[in-house]
Amino acid sequence: MKRSTLSHNDFLDLFNKSTSIYLIVLDENFKIIEVNTYFNDQLSVFDKSIIDRSFSEIIYPRDFLNYKFLVEKSVSEGKSTLNIDLRMLNTNGEDFTWSKWEFQITALQGKRRLIGHGHSIKMKQDHYFEIPGNMNELQVKNEVLDGLFQDHLLGFWFWDLEHKNNQLSASLYSLLGYETDDIETRKKQLKWEKHIHLPDKAKVEKQLKDHFFAKGKIPFHCEFRILSLKNEIKYVVCYGKVVKWAETGSPCVMVGGLFDISEKKKSEAIIEKQDQFLRELTFNQSHLMRAKLANILGVLEVMDGKRDFEETAALIGLIKNEAIKLDQVLQSSIHASSALNSDNF
Repeated sequence: MKRSTLSHNDFLDLFNKSTSIYLIVLDENFKIIEVNTYFNDQLSVFDKSIIDRSFSEIIYPRDFLNYKFLVEKSVSEGKSTLNIDLRMLNTNGEDFTWSKWEFQITALQGKRRLIGHGHSIKMKQDHYFEIPGNMNELQVKNEVLDGLFQDHLLGFWFWDLEHKNNQLSASLYSLLGYETDDIETRKKQLKWEKHIHLPDKAKVEKQLKDHFFAKGKIPFHCEFRILSLKNEIKYVVCYGKVVKWAETGSPCVMVGGLFDISEKKKSEAIIEKQDQFLRELTFNQSHLMRAKLANILGVLEVMDGKRDFEETAALIGLIKNEAIKLDQVLQSSIHASSALNSDNF
C-alpha cells in the first residue's frame, strides 16, 4: 500500500480549515503576521483582521508578561519550544477564556519567528494558591481567599534555602522593578527578602524563625512593606509554608505568595486619623463649652429681679455675649469635622 505524504502547504491548509485549532505566527516584536481563519473568527470583536496587531492586545496582561518572559528565557537557554496556558479575549471582547498553546521558536531570514498552535480549554482558576493543611486559623484562610477573590494577588515566590536562591513569578519581578533583560543577568541575586523595607525586616525575620522553629505548625503570615528598585513602597501581606525539610529538621524549600493590602492600610490610616481627631475634638470642645456655660450660669446666679433696669440689661448683655461665643465654638466643631471628612474622602 502506497504511503501518502503531506507537504508543508498541505499542513498549512489543514490548519487554515480547522474549526478547533488556533494557528498564529508572531515576529520578534510579538506582532501578529499570520493566523488561520478559525483564530481570526474567534476575535470578531475587532472590525478587521487581527494581522499587524500586537499579541498583547488579545492576551490577558499578566499572562502576556509571563509569556514574554518565558520566550526570552527559552531563547537564552537555547530551547526551541515552549508550552503555556494563556487567557485570550473571547468572541465579544467582554471577557477572557483559557487556551493551551505550544510555540516553536524559529528564524526566517535572520529574524525570529514564533509559530504557535493552540486550543481552548475548560475554565480554570485564575489564581491557584494551596492553603497549607496546617493553617487551621480561620482568619488566615479567610484573608487568603479574600485576597484571591478581590484580585489582590501580586505573585508567588519559591525559596530554596538549602542552595540560597529564589524563583519569583513574572508579576513579582515586574512589581520589584526588574526589566525582562535584568532577570537572566541578575537571577542569582534576585531575592524577595532583600526587598523588605528595612524598618519591617526584624518583624519578618522573627515570624520566619517562629515558623521554622515550630516545624510549620505556626503559619508564616506577616504584613510588611516591599521596596522596589524605583524606591516605591507597597504594603503587602505574605503567606508561606516550608514544603521540604531536611532530616535534621532544617527548612530546605519554602513557597509563598504576596497580596496587596495598600488600600486596607490607607483605610486604617484614615480611621486612625479620624479617631485621633474626634478624641482631641471631644476633649477640647467639651472644655470650651463647659467654660462658656459656666460663665452664663454665673451671671444668672448674680441676677436679682430687684436690680435696676440698666444693671439687669448689662447682665443680659453678658449672657448674650457668652451665648454667641458658645455658638461659635459649636460651629467651629462642625466645620472641623466636615473638613476632616472632605480631606479623607
